[in-house]
Amino acid sequence: MFEKKQINSKASIKNSKGTVVIQNSQLINPTFIVSSEVVDDIEYSAETINVEDPPLERNVPKNKEARSWVENYLFSLNAGIGKTLSVAFEANAAGTNWNAKHSNLLPLVEFALSQEVLCNTSITGQEPDLHHCITQVKNVATRLEQLMVEAEDLSSKAYYKKETEFAVHIIEELTSEPQFCRLCNIYQLIIRNWSSLKGLSITYRLLSDLARMEKGWINTPEAKKELCVILKSVSEDWM
Repeated sequence: MFEKKQINSKASIKNSKGTVVIQNSQLINPTFIVSSEVVDDIEYSAETINVEDPPLERNVPKNKEARSWVENYLFSLNAGIGKTLSVAFEANAAGTNWNAKHSNLLPLVEFALSQEVLCNTSITGQEPDLHHCITQVKNVATRLEQLMVEAEDLSSKAYYKKETEFAVHIIEELTSEPQFCRLCNIYQLIIRNWSSLKGLSITYRLLSDLARMEKGWINTPEAKKELCVILKSVSEDWM
């Protein structure tokens, strides 16, 4: 069960049957007390509430590590989707011999891309993680170049040559004209080459950088619930 935490607010839950104000109950975060099929809108005011353990408990990861991300970041008023993804990707980079811990996080990457398409983050060049991000893109470019050299057929060589050149272009943009670089291009590069990059720690260090650099995460109850379900699904193989 979720660890119960006090939250200084009062929730007004609106649905087709009217408005219900919930006070003096317990929950980890008010957005998680009912499913999106029931609630149309949730409003808060500054009073303490406690609501019983949420009905969406069945959608929470059983894996201890993934569950901690949901409890401590995803449904925290001080964190949210971006922090959750950043922590998840960073944790997955901590494998051995430059390998990732798990290689089945593609749904998380696709979710991050879907959010970035809506955010369309503009890089200013002042981001604290920018230099590290550039280093990781260089590492990805090096790996793609190696695959080009190792390819045994012309078609594969041509493919990896094109992808390497695309990665180099991203590096040049991030270095010289960061305002013109779009993070969705980096996500797409990773997704297109997922079979070659999914097992490498550099991939997840880069993804963690992107999650921290992205601005304007869509932290709606529906988006949080979607990410929670994805985390549960991918972490089932980690048990």
